[in-house]
Amino acid sequence: MSCGPLQNDHHSQLTIDEKVLNDSLDMGPISCKSHSARAILIGNTFNAFDERGNAIHRYKQGEIVDIIGVSDSLYNSSIEYCDGYHWVKVQDNDTVSYIDGRRVYEILESEQDTFFNYMGVKYWIKTTEFYGVGVADDEGLTGCSNYHQPVVMIDSRSDQPKLIEIIKNDVFEDVHWDVDFEFFDLLANDGAYDEIIKIEETQNGVLLTIRREYQEGTGEYQVRLFVNDSVNKAEYVKHVRHN
Repeated sequence: MSCGPLQNDHHSQLTIDEKVLNDSLDMGPISCKSHSARAILIGNTFNAFDERGNAIHRYKQGEIVDIIGVSDSLYNSSIEYCDGYHWVKVQDNDTVSYIDGRRVYEILESEQDTFFNYMGVKYWIKTTEFYGVGVADDEGLTGCSNYHQPVVMIDSRSDQPKLIEIIKNDVFEDVHWDVDFEFFDLLANDGAYDEIIKIEETQNGVLLTIRREYQEGTGEYQVRLFVNDSVNKAEYVKHVRHN
């Protein structure tokens, strides 16, 4: 694989288990464009590859990387267009590698971003976007739905983005379109658009009131955030649909 000159030698010291070393991809050169952003990784443990297609590192869900490049073209190992993805070139300390873009969620600056203060600490809520096939591409709407739009919460003390785990209940199943997804998200696609319109600090966490605009009609739901230094969680507590 090639995505411009690497910023480190692929023999740099890494902690690699034998299983990772045995994995490789038979792929030709990949043309990339330069891109700079921070991202969070989502998915069970998965491999990152060097420019030769050799697995050199194993990442876990929730780890943070710096994006330094994105492939110009989509890649796909199936005939289903919605399974396509960009290769994302990332830098983690002194290691440069390539990750399947369906695992890479860039932390965005969007109109949905907001912040709140809780127990004297400022927290940012920021949206993310992955590098698989989303709601639209250069030709318009894709009709694809196997993507998610999770948010991250950033503690101003550490500047460390974290995903927000969902406590699943009946309200969650009523509001959410994919009950198997485990993280809190804000939608911004052809089906719905979410906007946080009110944030309240309570004795039992932070209460978000969110307005949802559908293709037809609107709705409103509430989510309670349980803010913790280790794991942040969210619970849906109310949902009203307006026709």
